[in-house]
Amino acid sequence: MTSTSPEPVLFISYSQTSEAYKEKVLEFANRLIDAGVDVLLDQYELDLGSNLNAYMERSITDPRVTHVLALCDEAYKEKSEGRRGGVGTETTIISTKVYEQLSGPKREGARGPRFIAVRFAPGDVLPAMFASSLYVDLSDPGSAQYGEQYETLLRALHNRPARIKPALGQIPAFLNEATAVPASPSAAHATAVLEAVRGERWPSARSRLGDYLNALEAELRALPMAVAEEGEHQGTYLQDVVRSALSAFLPARNAFAGVVHALGPAPIDTGLVDALVAFFERVRNVAWDASRASKFNEAAQDYKTFLVTELLLYASGSLYKAGAYAVLSDLLGRSFYVVRPSTGGHEYVTFADLTSFPRNTAEMVLSEGTRWISPIGYLLISRAAPSVLSQQELCQTEAMLWWRAHSMGSRWFPLTMYAWGSGTHLPAFGRAESKRWAGYLATVLGYASVELMKADVPKIARAFDEDRKPMMDVSVDVLALDRIGRRP
Repeated sequence: MTSTSPEPVLFISYSQTSEAYKEKVLEFANRLIDAGVDVLLDQYELDLGSNLNAYMERSITDPRVTHVLALCDEAYKEKSEGRRGGVGTETTIISTKVYEQLSGPKREGARGPRFIAVRFAPGDVLPAMFASSLYVDLSDPGSAQYGEQYETLLRALHNRPARIKPALGQIPAFLNEATAVPASPSAAHATAVLEAVRGERWPSARSRLGDYLNALEAELRALPMAVAEEGEHQGTYLQDVVRSALSAFLPARNAFAGVVHALGPAPIDTGLVDALVAFFERVRNVAWDASRASKFNEAAQDYKTFLVTELLLYASGSLYKAGAYAVLSDLLGRSFYVVRPSTGGHEYVTFADLTSFPRNTAEMVLSEGTRWISPIGYLLISRAAPSVLSQQELCQTEAMLWWRAHSMGSRWFPLTMYAWGSGTHLPAFGRAESKRWAGYLATVLGYASVELMKADVPKIARAFDEDRKPMMDVSVDVLALDRIGRRP
């Protein structure tokens, strides 16, 4: 920003504490003049016999004077508060003006506050009239902050602020939408976790994480049953219920991704993986749990199973996005102790066995009469939020989960891959041409080294071809298998 204001004219108010102090003030004034500030100082202006009080009063009230600088030391404070000497005369005038400055509106055409206090000596040297004013600290020329403080003063005098308020923008388009999205019931708990992370209060973040995931689980379970009551048009009713519930859960899903993204790179173990494992163990059978507790069958809650799978996808994608590769690998490598719906007994399963993509949920939500290549994939893609996890990042995450599941003897069908197509590499795999990025990918995929990952490439390529149909004929080239670790 370039100001068109005239050069600043500055009057310096100070106490003639000693000859050495007067010399210090003179050197300071000379430096300001050299920096383009026109300074009025008694040492420049007055001769023997001049009326000092008249000069001070005239200078303070002169409309040409853009700023009055009060150089404060112990003597200045003592004289101004006791109204003694020349300083006492000056501050009698200044104090009234300072209080007007603090309480009144900004002067028309003003550069900023006209009266500026400068702490020009160590200690408690600011008079009461400047007690609530921002001031410049030039008390120690040898300190690291002196240069910054001097620059702050020059910027104020020349009206060249370091930070410029941006022009007012447009109202975001989403605020003009007819339907407002209500805040998630678990949002306050998510905010509490994020505040603890920002303050690096890790024990607090760990305890708040448990509360947050409990609240998120309760929110998921509280979503309505997709069951038509007697006399209603069942198809339309179910469709409306599921669409509304999926839309209502979006803020909760996005907040969940934000919490995982924030905690993933934490410098200490925050218990994130343990907490996520326990959470997914509890919610894996959320649809079955609800059907046991009511007269309705599991199909009425199928969309909640879709949401659980979506949460796992977003947790994985957010950890990768945050660079928490070892944390993501730990999560994907865990065994989950869950209830077997068919018998009510317990079993250990992999992350891939947690998932379920009920086709009827997608078909219920998507427009009737349209043939979808992958109804579930399209639903996932259509719900992607670029600021949280983009469509590209979603495809990439599914590709990594597919590989990791296959290497564990399990299966994951990446149904969003149709949206990526062929011809370009998925970024996580394309970057793996670099040995450093190949190392990150190997960690995520559960390999102890890049060489072990490369040794598995032929098997992975064959598996990709076998799974090509559910992947919508996407070429294996998207994984850039022949390029892994070729570059330093």
